[in-house]
Amino acid sequence: MNPEQIKENLLLYRPGTEDENDPDMAQAWQAAQRDPALMEWFQQHQAFHAMVRRQLRQIQPPAGLKNRILAGRPAGQKAAWWRRREFLAAAASLVLLGSLLFWWVMPPPENHLATYRQRMVKYALTQYRMDIATSDMARIRAFLAARGGAGDYVLSPALAKLPGAGCALLKWQNHPVSLVCFRLGKDDLIWLFVAPRASIAGAPATAQPVLAAAGRMQTAAWSQQDKTYLLMGLGDESLIRRFL
Repeated sequence: MNPEQIKENLLLYRPGTEDENDPDMAQAWQAAQRDPALMEWFQQHQAFHAMVRRQLRQIQPPAGLKNRILAGRPAGQKAAWWRRREFLAAAASLVLLGSLLFWWVMPPPENHLATYRQRMVKYALTQYRMDIATSDMARIRAFLAARGGAGDYVLSPALAKLPGAGCALLKWQNHPVSLVCFRLGKDDLIWLFVAPRASIAGAPATAQPVLAAAGRMQTAAWSQQDKTYLLMGLGDESLIRRFL
């Protein structure tokens, strides 16, 4: 079951119903529990629908609506259909629901983690350049620090063993982003982006990596102190996990 199939199943999930005993639903739920990105999406999906239910429950029908419906005609003087209270109440409900749905399908805000990930992936695939090309990691740190970037980034033991390829200083929401490139082989690279945590809405709260595929790229994001790290490479999930 791929991520899209998992989402299709979870979109139909109704808490407290027989859905919990459905084999496909159970398989999708187990898969989501193993994938932090899918679990985050599912929790946001459930929170949205819980909010919609709460809002709809707060809408009170007009007094006497049930009796007028059963009687087949409104009590008192007959009003134009578009001025009847039951129509106005229904219209208000539709406007509210439409507003909530619009909020749900809107793309993430410009400074959101998902948008940040997409921008950095696009940069690595289409606009990639290095301000300096060097394997000297001390020189890379000094270059970034001297230009307002993050020269004090922390590397995992596995990542620290890779030879450097160079670095670049980018901008995100008017904040500096340090890009450090490592060589995996003669022609293969792996990219590490380091940005101020406060500049990315929805940045991971802990050092526990959140993995997500972005086209041909596999990515992992995590936060340490005041920085958010985004590691990416061309390959599958096992490639990124080797360097976390």
